Amino acid sequence: MLRWTRAATAVAMIGALTISGITPGAIGADAQTNTPIGDFTAAPSPSLDFTGAPSPSPDYTGAPSPDPDFTGAPSPTPTDPAPTSPAPAPTSPAPSPTTDPTPDPDPSEPEPGPSEPAMTAYEALVALDARSETWTGPDVLTTLARVRVDSDAAHAVDTTVATAHVVLPADAQGTVEVSRGGRDLTVTLPHPTTGDAAEEAAVGVVEYRNSEGFSSFPIVRDDASIRLTTVVVEPDAPTDYSYTMGGDASHVMPTSDGYALFDDGTGIYTGAVVPSWAFDADGNAVPSHYESRGGVLTHVIEHTGEGVVYPVVADAHMGEGLINLVERTTAEGAPRYKVRPSSWGIAVARDFGDGVLDRPLRGSYMMRTEMWDEAVAKGSGDSVSLKQQFDCHAVFAPLKHTWNLEAFRPPNDDWYEEKSGCNWW
Repeated sequence: MLRWTRAATAVAMIGALTISGITPGAIGADAQTNTPIGDFTAAPSPSLDFTGAPSPSPDYTGAPSPDPDFTGAPSPTPTDPAPTSPAPAPTSPAPSPTTDPTPDPDPSEPEPGPSEPAMTAYEALVALDARSETWTGPDVLTTLARVRVDSDAAHAVDTTVATAHVVLPADAQGTVEVSRGGRDLTVTLPHPTTGDAAEEAAVGVVEYRNSEGFSSFPIVRDDASIRLTTVVVEPDAPTDYSYTMGGDASHVMPTSDGYALFDDGTGIYTGAVVPSWAFDADGNAVPSHYESRGGVLTHVIEHTGEGVVYPVVADAHMGEGLINLVERTTAEGAPRYKVRPSSWGIAVARDFGDGVLDRPLRGSYMMRTEMWDEAVAKGSGDSVSLKQQFDCHAVFAPLKHTWNLEAFRPPNDDWYEEKSGCNWW
């Protein structure tokens, strides 16, 4: 199991809506007519439904294959002399065949099965990464943590990443563990009894091959979040991949817009998984989602549809820490706080932020509650003006890698209506 530690005390209700193109100070006229939804500082109860419109899946058209070269070898030049007289013509036409010239299939030959995958499981990750560079699609091989893999040790990975202790097991029967600040999160890998020992597929990337036709890649990010990536290699591989949660993540709650939230069983938030995605070897989207079955997180990958080309890469990005660092400097003789979101926090913001305050989608709501609590816990000041500047960044500039909060600025209750950006006058 894997575990993140954080002193958050609210169950985050998180949501989905891409806000690409909305930046501070560039609020359109239409946005001025929206009604603010008020104070988001209180934690929502688990029964509240902040369902937002799901973000559309991007269209990843596969790169065309090169035109094949069917040029045949030239016919040999005859060396014998041509005959001096033509061959005699037949005296009667040849009889027409009376039977079907197509031979009957040999019953001893096996029927053709599904074609072999065009690449290995790790090669599928590399291909996905290459497509993402061209088409701005998803990938799993960026912002990796620099972890040392030792396949012969008690644990394949046992190291510290972003102040968290991270462990990857020596084989598929073990557990993934993340602990930080006195809290632990553990996760078992799917179908462990048929899984193999850990192998280093590439520097810092651990693969657990499974005889049921897939490989598991628990990929460690530089913010100690974990990508629970599955590569389905064969058509008869399972469609359900279950992760038993443990430690402080004993309760799993899928949401209507694709997230799965974790709490400690008493309602205290301990982490989440952002909505899953899956693509086949041609870059076509494959449906996937999460379910909770008796407290077990199940990643359902619907790869058995017509036309799916293997391998299929499916991802469940799991994390807790939305902020890497809060740095204090000075501006106008007062504190300035530089809030730096984590890779996982940016993943939440990128796909599920909110540019319209009267639509409290989960991504924006999580940033304005859980992320604010985390910022204060990591050193930010706590004032009305700082919280308003923070909320403005969460709504209008969530993709910025640094959010500047400046204490000398006065409160601005109309920050949503203003066009002066998130650091006003």
